[in-house]
Amino acid sequence: MSAKGIAFELLCEALEKDPEICEVGKTFFQSELVSSYPGHRVAVSASVLPDLYVHAHRSLFELKSRRYRLDNKDTPPHVVKAFEKLSRVVVLFNSECATAWNIRKELLESNRTDLLVERHLCDVVLRSFPKSRETFVHRRWLVRNATQSLKACQDVCGMSLTELLEQERRVCQWCAELARHNYQAWNHRVWVLRLLIECDSSCNIMDVVKVDLIDTALWLESHVSDYSGLHHRYCVMMYVTISFQSSRTLGWEEVVIDLLTSDLDKLSGLIRFFPGHQTLWYYRRAVVYLLVHCLADTSSDQICLDSPSRLNCVTLLKNEDTFSKEICKQSSEGIEDFKQSELAALHSKWLHIAKNLGASATD
Repeated sequence: MSAKGIAFELLCEALEKDPEICEVGKTFFQSELVSSYPGHRVAVSASVLPDLYVHAHRSLFELKSRRYRLDNKDTPPHVVKAFEKLSRVVVLFNSECATAWNIRKELLESNRTDLLVERHLCDVVLRSFPKSRETFVHRRWLVRNATQSLKACQDVCGMSLTELLEQERRVCQWCAELARHNYQAWNHRVWVLRLLIECDSSCNIMDVVKVDLIDTALWLESHVSDYSGLHHRYCVMMYVTISFQSSRTLGWEEVVIDLLTSDLDKLSGLIRFFPGHQTLWYYRRAVVYLLVHCLADTSSDQICLDSPSRLNCVTLLKNEDTFSKEICKQSSEGIEDFKQSELAALHSKWLHIAKNLGASATD
């Protein structure tokens, strides 16, 4: 047997021997083709890894070309086992191979594997490829299947829907820690949040959203240059705004406006504490944009302009202009750096566009 064939069998053996393996990587300093390490980790020799992957990929597609049906009980067990082993090795080293993930779906639908094994495989793949789009697509398909089973009162790994989705949120969190600008992970988190609200009728939309915003606010304080987390917050804000507007819930304007103004206040503190970060200023524009639209869509009988606790478009944009000028003044005095002053000036220019928007929306 060739070295690539031996390495393939050794890797499959190691994966079956330890079902709790959490990471599969490569090593440059071991003479063994496949090495096991403490902490449920396995590494393949870099010298054989390319040949190993090509061997697994070609074998998988050759097997698939024979048109075996995994949902057919007459399919030989050794063929099913080969599909399972080959597809697993392929996705471990090429997470974007959609064909291999689709074969994994067929295996699950024909009860050749189970949900727990598939979710664990996704975890292992995401350790190496935290931005993998196809892995998150497969993961969403798994969660959808689990959700349907829970609706049918079937047990899913001993977990409730809330526990299942909480695990998904944790996965998104550590994927965002592993790779900067991880939009795939944050988009998956938005999807999880929406699924929880849609499927669990007992949960309150604002309670779920507030918990998520508090959680992401803590993450933001240590990742102020990573816009992907801020983009997630913007998507959540948009979802809340559109949900309340479409349902015409009584008092939705006050809830959404309070949420947005609170985010604006937090941003003011972050901008002062972390000067010169473009991401914070860009997100501030997005929050102001949402606020302008919410205030413009609110009729005069719903918003009392004389109330100090209420905002209108003119007051909001005036406050923003004052904030920008204050930051510019501090920068000119040497309190902040030049970059901060430049970003504040750009924000002031953008406010002129927003003023025109607010004026046209209220006419």
